[in-house]
Amino acid sequence: MVNSHKLGKRRLIMALQCFIDESADGSGNHTVVMAGYVACDRTWQNFNKDWNNELANQNREFAHFSNKIYNGRKATKNAEKFYRVIEQHLDKAFCVVCSVPEYRALLKKVKFPNSLKESPRYGLLKEPNFFLYRAFIDFCFDEKKRLGIDEPVSLIFDESNRYNGIIAGTFEYFYHSAEKMGLNVSDFGEKPIFLDDEKTPALQAADLLARLVRTSTVSGDFNVLEDSEIKMPWKKIKPIKHLVTQMSENYILTILDSSFSKENLKIYEEYTKARHYRFYDFLNRFLKCLPAFVRVPIFRVLNKPLLLG
Repeated sequence: MVNSHKLGKRRLIMALQCFIDESADGSGNHTVVMAGYVACDRTWQNFNKDWNNELANQNREFAHFSNKIYNGRKATKNAEKFYRVIEQHLDKAFCVVCSVPEYRALLKKVKFPNSLKESPRYGLLKEPNFFLYRAFIDFCFDEKKRLGIDEPVSLIFDESNRYNGIIAGTFEYFYHSAEKMGLNVSDFGEKPIFLDDEKTPALQAADLLARLVRTSTVSGDFNVLEDSEIKMPWKKIKPIKHLVTQMSENYILTILDSSFSKENLKIYEEYTKARHYRFYDFLNRFLKCLPAFVRVPIFRVLNKPLLLG
């Protein structure tokens, strides 16, 4: 069982669950990856049992994966044993890769007004993680059929991440705007759940996957746009389909085109007023006062973490 005692009354029967973690270098200057495996609840139960057995075999309370899996024979072998558990139970994964230099270059193109820079949320724009969550959610929903998935996918994140409050608030508006636009929100799965990664084997598996994808990308062994196979430091026994995309400027602009409709902006304005979201309300009123040549570049960077639909 996937920590059902922690979910309590919030835990519902979910067709599919995607457990998600991210990986970045210590200074966060090269590449950030968000990744997660998708499976049904029964599969996760069987997976958890075998993963916990491997933890016991290695005399570990939980598994966290660092670069040692590449430069230490013992560490590589131990990580491989966990990967064999993944191969035994899982066969689908989502991955989103973001180049930090490209993201920062995009930010430099935008001239932010001083009043926006003074906002308490402005600091979140400096690193791509804030937007990476939104990109992963979009990718999971928009492209899941490429993995042969027709069912709703519920997302489960590490509870220790500093963006959890923003993720939860973003999803609240996501559901609200979808309902207002006549969409069936049941297609999107349950609202995000946040669990302790040290007590959740599926999040530890996501940690391993994110590490593998990021290291392969940084080393040049894997190109998101060209390659279909992620390089592992061991031989693969069973193929696992990894659906990978890059959070590029073109991706952001594409989402921008579909997000900032008059209908969505009206829904958003009503939503912020009804909930008295001081920052969102301030930002909404502020952006409306800007001329188009200033407002549009800001929209290109803010994207959908604040305005969804």
